[in-house]
Amino acid sequence: MSDNLEELRRQELELQKKQLFAERVTAAAAVASAANTAQTAEAVERMRREASAAAESTARHQLEMRIQQQEMAERQEQMAEEQRAANFRQTVLTTLPLLKGEEKAQYARSADANEDGLRNN
Repeated sequence: MSDNLEELRRQELELQKKQLFAERVTAAAAVASAANTAQTAEAVERMRREASAAAESTARHQLEMRIQQQEMAERQEQMAEEQRAANFRQTVLTTLPLLKGEEKAQYARSADANEDGLRNN
């Protein structure tokens, strides 16, 4: 009976050692899992920040492009106005020699007024 009791104690100690080992493994796994979760959260946050910065950069670039396009359109409109004024002036200069006296003066006044109007627009 003493041998049986001794064997039971030995088995109980062995079982306690195995339980202690299992608890340590479980604790280590929990720590590793927590660390992995933290790393994953950090990686997700880093990717979110990078995506946000890229979106902001893209929006800023698109705004800059729209501003450049608007400025180009305004310059083209101004150049078109200047070209219309130059064309009108050339028409007046070409037509003036064909007119007589008062017609010439009236036409010249009309041309100057029209050219001033084109420049002011």
